[in-house]
Amino acid sequence: WVKINPTAVDASQETWDWYIDESISISTQALIRIVDTSDSTVYDISDNNFEVKGSVHVLTPSDAGISLSVGDNYTITWEKYGAVGNIDIHYSTDGGIAGGGAYPEANLITTVPSTDGSFIWSVPDEIGTNLRIRIRAVNNYNVWDESDNPFEIKGKVTLNRPLGGEVFYVGDTEQIQWTPTGTYAQVKLEYSTNGFADEQEVYPIATVPTGTSGVMQSYDWTIPDAIGSNLKVRISDNNNPQVVDVSPNPFTIKGKLRLTTPNGGEEWVVNSLHNITWQTTGSIANVKLEYSTDGGGTYPNEIVASTPSDGIYEWTIPDAIGSNLKVRISDASDSSVSDESDATFTIKGALRLTSPNGGEAWQVSNPYNITWKRTGSIQFVELRYSLDGGQTWPGIITDSTDASAESFTWTIPDNPCTTVKVKITDTNDSSVFDISDANFKIVGSLTLTSPDGGEKWKVGEQRKITWTMVGSIANVKLEYSKNSGQSFDYLITESTSGGAKEYYWDIPDDVTTTCRVKITDATDADVFDTSDANFKIQAVFDVTQPDGGEVWEVGTAQNITWTCNATTVANVKLEYSSDGGTNWDTIIDSTSNTGTYAWSIPDDISANCKVRVSDVNDSEAFDTTFGVFKIRGSLDLTSPDGGETWIVGSEHNITWTKNGSIDFVKLEYSTDGGQTYPNTIAPSVDASLGSYLWTIPEVIS
Repeated sequence: WVKINPTAVDASQETWDWYIDESISISTQALIRIVDTSDSTVYDISDNNFEVKGSVHVLTPSDAGISLSVGDNYTITWEKYGAVGNIDIHYSTDGGIAGGGAYPEANLITTVPSTDGSFIWSVPDEIGTNLRIRIRAVNNYNVWDESDNPFEIKGKVTLNRPLGGEVFYVGDTEQIQWTPTGTYAQVKLEYSTNGFADEQEVYPIATVPTGTSGVMQSYDWTIPDAIGSNLKVRISDNNNPQVVDVSPNPFTIKGKLRLTTPNGGEEWVVNSLHNITWQTTGSIANVKLEYSTDGGGTYPNEIVASTPSDGIYEWTIPDAIGSNLKVRISDASDSSVSDESDATFTIKGALRLTSPNGGEAWQVSNPYNITWKRTGSIQFVELRYSLDGGQTWPGIITDSTDASAESFTWTIPDNPCTTVKVKITDTNDSSVFDISDANFKIVGSLTLTSPDGGEKWKVGEQRKITWTMVGSIANVKLEYSKNSGQSFDYLITESTSGGAKEYYWDIPDDVTTTCRVKITDATDADVFDTSDANFKIQAVFDVTQPDGGEVWEVGTAQNITWTCNATTVANVKLEYSSDGGTNWDTIIDSTSNTGTYAWSIPDDISANCKVRVSDVNDSEAFDTTFGVFKIRGSLDLTSPDGGETWIVGSEHNITWTKNGSIDFVKLEYSTDGGQTYPNTIAPSVDASLGSYLWTIPEVIS
């Protein structure tokens, strides 16, 4: 017997707590004996054997809330009491004995001496929340202990990408990479725009199969429109958010810009309007636009510092003439987000020919200004002309002239043509040109020199029409007008040699005071000239009576007769002069041009008379009496009238009547029967008295 209490125990207590220490031998046949300390014969012994065995106590894992991760090393610890020997360590996934579960042999972790007190366990891929550890003596299965509380085994996940520092672009596909540890169904992928400073800016990416433990997995992520520089990705077990990994450092998401116009090959003209177009991926608020003249080597030229990123910007093309241009677009707040034209484009100047532009008629040898408008800094231009409507351009006006002058004086060559065009070309870029919109003419010029106004050409005469010309005009047409050139209705000749410069015209019976001649290029009605002023076609008159020498008495009726070579003179005016043609008095303002007129001789006594007949419409077409004729009065001696006998010394009235404005009369007498009148009665007597008292002289007869 081995004494187990070091001191006596009060028998009245009837109980004593026995601490079975390590010195107590293990036994299956143990008995307890109790002895009265004052009388050793008073004792009692256990009725039956009992067992004294060692014990074990799981220290870890035992507390509530323990969570282990697959693959981690975890130290299982225990205490043993008594001679326990080797122990088995098992794990249960269904709550252990306390939880109504079991510890299958398959879940044996190890067998080790109980004296070790601990074992480093590589946590298996047994993900769950109801695990326990059991420690059991190998030689006595009744000696065991298990975790006081269930613990958890969870998987692990390691985020391999993104880890920070990456730059992703909205809309691109980038891989999220991870390596799972442990077998669990799905992982949840999320991203944060503030580095997971809080959960307010956390956004889902996807929930996807976890993949094979220990094998790196990936997910193709379409980068969202979450532009920023403080982004992180988080990956977690979809069923256990504690299984998680996060990008250790932030990465960046940027928008994208794709320039679509100009993208190469365009030809844009200075000062014209063209749309720069682009596509934006992501929420880029504003963009900056620049252009390069060295193929994108540098971009010193700003188009606009900031404009809304709405995909279009109307650009007024600058004077940056060249063929090596590109445009660059960039995020106005992040210059690293940019795109440029894929290839170079061209900015050209422009030329607009303003004259000649169609419809002009420019005369040979005359100077005319070719004019144009220049757009852009074009330095020099070439000028050519075409005679076939622009099919070919053989005619050089000038090889080079200052484009900025916008004018060039051209002396028109002797190339009459109706299908002329002018072409202006940039000497440095033959694709920059302009052509007259429509044909114009190079024409010769005609100058009518006679008749040119004031001439008086007579019907029936042959007169020379003359002209000068510049340029090669083969034939000319001649016409005349009777209405001061308002219309030229009368043909002189349809065609005669232009080079002859004269034409003999038989003046027609077409009397007019408002005649003009028109000369026209027979092949181009626009080339013409007309008399500068009116000339006359006049009838030819011939006064046949009186023609000189006639003596016409006042009051008598005398025929004025004439001839006229023009049938187109309807009426004539008749006049007479009593002073030899210095002054004229009207006989009649208008009378029919019949060639005769009965004139009652007026009381305008004169020995120097003339008659004039003229075209009633043209006083300059006339004829006058060749010589002079007389108009005289008449006297009728009424007493003595014959048969009288007058006595010498007696007085008798000589009486008379007069016709016409006779002022004074001379009275004479004849003694020879009127053969001579040598004897004056009175040298001057007032004719209006009608009588004179004559004392009969002593001349008996």
